Amino acid sequence: MQQTQKGFTLIELMIVIAIVGILAAIAVPAYSKYTLKAKVTAALSLASPIKFSVVEYFNTNGDWPANNTTLGLGANDGSGITSDTVASISVADNIITITFNSNAGSDIAGNNFTLTAPSNPQNGVISWTCSSAGSNGISADYAPSGCDFSGS
Repeated sequence: MQQTQKGFTLIELMIVIAIVGILAAIAVPAYSKYTLKAKVTAALSLASPIKFSVVEYFNTNGDWPANNTTLGLGANDGSGITSDTVASISVADNIITITFNSNAGSDIAGNNFTLTAPSNPQNGVISWTCSSAGSNGISADYAPSGCDFSGS
């Protein structure tokens, strides 16, 4: 009398483990990229009130604020505006620079990106552009929606 097989064979289990391993190898880097992009997007949200303050200053005074102190935002190095992943947000004329701290993740820690308003806005319309250039710029892989930059 022949016994019927109960359960899985070793080769079937090895195939399942291999499939799970392949899926994990694809999912982990994608998730890491997603979490870093979320941190950059959160930093952009943190800078939104500062963008508003810069625009309001420009509309009131007719020129750009020289630095954070001019806007009443604390120290000029931007250290007064931080979060769990942002080391500083600093203002210099029509440029806002966001710098990340070590909690942001090794791919963006110590790096930055900038928001730039046009030097001479036309008809009072001020639109911000994102950029990330230089050796401390973050990679374009982590650019938030609406921010297309080279990361070079």
